[in-house]
Amino acid sequence: GGGAATAGITELVTPPLLLGANMSKEDVYMSLTVWMGVAVLALTGPGLGMFFGWMSRRAWAAVWVIAETVEVGGVVLTKRQKRDPELGAKAEAHMTIKKLSRQRKSGHCISPKVWRMGTDAQVAEALNTYLEMPAVMRLLEGTEEPEDMEKWMKRGFKWRKYARFLSRIARFLRIG
Repeated sequence: GGGAATAGITELVTPPLLLGANMSKEDVYMSLTVWMGVAVLALTGPGLGMFFGWMSRRAWAAVWVIAETVEVGGVVLTKRQKRDPELGAKAEAHMTIKKLSRQRKSGHCISPKVWRMGTDAQVAEALNTYLEMPAVMRLLEGTEEPEDMEKWMKRGFKWRKYARFLSRIARFLRIG
């Protein structure tokens, strides 16, 4: 089992091992390098896997914050609102009310499943479909929210790509 990658590694390492004393200098160094790499990965892999898993969870948390920002219409707290708890609470309440009323009238902008599993094109298509709905067009008429939503969606693509990359590394290191 293991596939083409395992077969390639086996072909690379096995002939020098079978040659024993008849190995060339290059074969010896290649064999030592490969086996040293395998030993280091075996020792550090689980710890690195936990680290990359932690980084992946943080990146996915950023993706969900961005998804919420897109749902709200690309509106975020200003620095002043972040510093002042009272202003921040009022602004967050206003954004939550706005999001809930919009969801009640027209549904989710982009579903969490599409954010997690979909391609960039599918996420963009979901946003465009949402923005073309008559109820949403009436809500967003005369505002800059569609441009802000697209800007945050593109930022979400970058974070999602980063989160998926970290998830793959973490999975590899935990198994390998």
